[in-house]
Amino acid sequence: MPRRPPFVYRPPTPEFIARQRLRYSWPEALQQAYRHDTVGLCRYLRSDIELDAAQRGELATLLERFVQQYSHRPPGRDVTPVSESQSRLLSLARSYLRRMQQDNDGRVPSGGIQAAVEQAAANLAEDGCWTFDIEQAVQTIRRRGVSPPRR
Repeated sequence: MPRRPPFVYRPPTPEFIARQRLRYSWPEALQQAYRHDTVGLCRYLRSDIELDAAQRGELATLLERFVQQYSHRPPGRDVTPVSESQSRLLSLARSYLRRMQQDNDGRVPSGGIQAAVEQAAANLAEDGCWTFDIEQAVQTIRRRGVSPPRR
């Protein structure tokens, strides 16, 4: 049986290093880090690539989420101005729909969901600068329904 030649270490070529950097790009590394796989993010941070302001912000959000998770608080969802205004829109529209149900023997009249969402959007727009998606709110209420009021 012929002998194998001894192992010879060959340092990585610059092309190989460039391919590895492209392989572990920032969005993929951040997405994997949210799933508790931080290998790609650590490689990205240890490389000589500079972080811009948006990437630093995303990294700060990720770290805050992990700190909340390990402080025995539920992580919940990332609260942004858009998600906050959308949840307020849904809450207000559902309260209008509950009133419609009380006045109409437990049923929402046809076109009532669209009218309630538009009325809630108009009321929130009067209060300040809100950004929300009316069509998404209508679809969410149709899919999940009108919940009973909390006691």
